[in-house]
Amino acid sequence: MIKEFLNLIFPNLCYACENPLLAGEKMICTDCLVSLPKANLGFSRSTSMEKRFLGKVQIKAIYGFYKFVKGGKVQNILHQIKYKQQKELGLFMGELFANSLIENDEIKMLDLIIPVPLFYKKKLARGYNQSEIIANGFVQKLNIKVNTDTLKREKATETQTKKSILERYINVESVFVVENIHKVKGKKIGLLDDVVTTGATLEACALALINAGAEEVIILAVAVAE
Repeated sequence: MIKEFLNLIFPNLCYACENPLLAGEKMICTDCLVSLPKANLGFSRSTSMEKRFLGKVQIKAIYGFYKFVKGGKVQNILHQIKYKQQKELGLFMGELFANSLIENDEIKMLDLIIPVPLFYKKKLARGYNQSEIIANGFVQKLNIKVNTDTLKREKATETQTKKSILERYINVESVFVVENIHKVKGKKIGLLDDVVTTGATLEACALALINAGAEEVIILAVAVAE
């Protein structure tokens, strides 16, 4: 009763549209769950994104969840996860993503989920890695382990936000290294990130994993800018 009374005074708000949540709704209201723009008309392989990696690094497939629109609701959600300490929301989004891929044969065959790492100083300052939180939600209903001790960001980089495509690739060149190579050699890996834009960071990560002997890499992204 106390909780219900507090909710009347301080209602829980939808992280997408900021309207009050109704009874039974969690994190994101039903209207937003239905209307958030899906990538590629659903949970299909992102062929437009795959073209960005052609001739650069061999990616088995790319699966996007939502379309990323600047200033849109999906960006609101990711901003809350990344900068506002909303870890539970990150877990929730990971679960939603996984639920829509749970019958996918390529996903079932993955050996590991590896979130894109942060430089250790940035992770310490923020307190967490948002991609790692999402990955932990993603595997809750899948028989796949999250690995965070193998792919490392060796040095800090400047933010990618205001850089050109070329500048983004140069910014992350030779930044990622693979430790404990035996953990990825011959493995099928899901490389997970919160959002894909140019793909520069994911390309650098995938290249490091493949050079370390990974059998294949599938990219998993909560949002895709197409």
